[in-house]
Amino acid sequence: MRIFQNFRLGPPYLYWINTKHKKIDQSSYSKRYKLLLNDRYGGVHILKPILDESKDAFLAYGDDKISQRFWARENGMATCNLEKILLSQIEDHRTEVLYQCDPERYPSNFVNRLPGCVRKTIVWRGSTVNIPNLSTYDCVVSDFEFLNEKWRKNGWRSAWFAPSWDPVMAEYSSGDNYTSDITFCGSYARTNGYDTRIELLNSLAKFQGLENQVNFYLSVKKYGRLLDSRPWRWIPWPIFLPRALSSFVRQPLFGRAMYAAFASSKIVINPATDMVGVERGNMRCWEALGCGACMVASKGKYPEGFEEGVNFETYTSAEDAQKRIIDLLADEARRKKMARAGRDMVAKVWSKERQWNDFVDLVASL
Repeated sequence: MRIFQNFRLGPPYLYWINTKHKKIDQSSYSKRYKLLLNDRYGGVHILKPILDESKDAFLAYGDDKISQRFWARENGMATCNLEKILLSQIEDHRTEVLYQCDPERYPSNFVNRLPGCVRKTIVWRGSTVNIPNLSTYDCVVSDFEFLNEKWRKNGWRSAWFAPSWDPVMAEYSSGDNYTSDITFCGSYARTNGYDTRIELLNSLAKFQGLENQVNFYLSVKKYGRLLDSRPWRWIPWPIFLPRALSSFVRQPLFGRAMYAAFASSKIVINPATDMVGVERGNMRCWEALGCGACMVASKGKYPEGFEEGVNFETYTSAEDAQKRIIDLLADEARRKKMARAGRDMVAKVWSKERQWNDFVDLVASL
């Protein structure tokens, strides 16, 4: 199987990596590609043959202008159009199966332009925000069953597919050098579905200064909704962090930098957004546990292997989260035992081998 995976990096990460590495020599497609892949942003989604450097596998970062335009120049293309470059990469690779992880930039009309060598198309969509038309893809996948059911109601074929443990997490998960008590990495936005997360982050501000080191690495959107009801919800409104939070908020982290932050924190909090209902399974579940952190997360229905009270802890409200965190910080033995159990479970149950086998089975079913 000749597999082509296209992965979206997104503006926040691209700004971060370009600022961080602006003085590093990136004079070719190969150097830029290796820099991005080694930084491991989205590593839980990258398929095993790509990490194994199989000749039958190709990974493109289709929204990265630098790498894509390097590839175009090195392959005799005069265009700077990212869609044309991606189509040329797929044709040059003689792709048989396309795994699309950037559905908003490359929706259904992109599938209609694919070269004839492509036999199967699979697209990841794990969000209900700004849903594009994905009707021409052979299958839409996510690890939230309520989303998959939503896609089926749209008339799209859908299937369950999950992230995995990233092997480089082993480099971060064996340490015991804590520099933070409580860590959160993620977005802070006044948009539909984020109210519960905002409530929790605001409530945890009280921990700062009480002999606890709290670090929130936040990607903060500049504007959100004014009110929930129409027509007011469409009015952009500046987002200001509460004063209680602003003193210990840090710039967002990604990839290996986030792995390191998780590994050096006693507790990583993972508050779910309201839009997912009772289902759980965002990337942070794999990333936090995989890096050996003790995760405290929203109560709900988790994927196979995730056992609350055994390899991670759950909470039901902001007040309950505070109590759970206080108890875990005071009980070092229990916290470390839970973190080790989580690390071992993710590496064993959610390996890259399993993810790839699941993908192969999915392709065979189409």
